[in-house]
Amino acid sequence: MILIELKEVVCLGRLPGDVDTYLGTFRRCNYPKLTPQNTVEIVQQCARYSRWWDIPSEWWRISTLLVGLASGLSLLIAVTVVSAVCIPDVIHNITARISGLVQLTAGTSEKLMLIKS
Repeated sequence: MILIELKEVVCLGRLPGDVDTYLGTFRRCNYPKLTPQNTVEIVQQCARYSRWWDIPSEWWRISTLLVGLASGLSLLIAVTVVSAVCIPDVIHNITARISGLVQLTAGTSEKLMLIKS
């Protein structure tokens, strides 16, 4: 069995009126909404973003895109690993070098993020 875990970026906070809010890359709970009368009301429910532009900011859209790309890459790696077990000669020098380069790049970006924070 292959398990793919989707990580979700989460922002927890408190809106005026002591309302807890939750904004994530895939859904939102207790969020503000602009009414046709141009007033802000708090929607007391959880919902998924129905359209791409419903995601609150460009940074949330970027994180959603990156989570999708990372999931696709994980699936590609999983298929390659399973096929390497079942089919002989899947791992060649080029495949091994590309896999090593991906691992090196992933480790380098993680270290850079630790240095920045």
